[in-house]
Amino acid sequence: MNMLLGVTGSQYEGLWSSTHNWYEPPNYRRGGWSGVCKINIERPDGELPVYLKLQSSHTYRSWRSLFRKRPTALREYQNIRGLAAAGIPTLDVEIFAIEGDKALLGTRALDDYQSLESLNLGVLTTHQRRRLIRAVARYIRRIHLLHYQHNCLYPKHIFVRPIGNTWSVKVIDLEKMKRTWSVKAAMYHDLSTLYRRSGHLFNQHDRFAFMRAYLGRDWSLSTHCKLFNKVKVRG
Repeated sequence: MNMLLGVTGSQYEGLWSSTHNWYEPPNYRRGGWSGVCKINIERPDGELPVYLKLQSSHTYRSWRSLFRKRPTALREYQNIRGLAAAGIPTLDVEIFAIEGDKALLGTRALDDYQSLESLNLGVLTTHQRRRLIRAVARYIRRIHLLHYQHNCLYPKHIFVRPIGNTWSVKVIDLEKMKRTWSVKAAMYHDLSTLYRRSGHLFNQHDRFAFMRAYLGRDWSLSTHCKLFNKVKVRG
């Protein structure tokens, strides 16, 4: 499989031959590797900061691909397109290329966003904090209703930006995201991970507000308690 989007052949070769300052140093697994660097690419209106993922022999298998090896960058690209097609805010792809066992994926940097991990929640008012929690919960619910399971839903992978009286939300690290048959399976897996990883950020009142916003019209105290306890046990 060979594909070039957003780059010419010579630009592709140049990106591979450049010396990179790694934002995330290469991770080696199963005979391949994947790393991320931050670069600026030239656009007609000026330079654009991009996070560029470079991969070599970094693959996955799934029943959808008849268990053939596919670059994980391809799955991430397809997940981004799937979310965008459903109207869910996601990453903006600037570069995507596959050639042989190598792959590139460049997404526009979220420089005006902050991760939940780095956001100083202590400076937010109670109303701002509740609006943030509701925005994140509803965003994740929309993903799950499409049968997507993020599979690595850590606070550092959830990026937010205040817009007026609400918050814009996006998630990153979509190469592990997969489609599931069951919405509940995606819900329990992702919320359990988020519960376990966000204990230092959110208190019990925050968790209650999250579950209420996540469930929406399906919310009731009994449903809330049942779901919350299942997530807590799994977490």
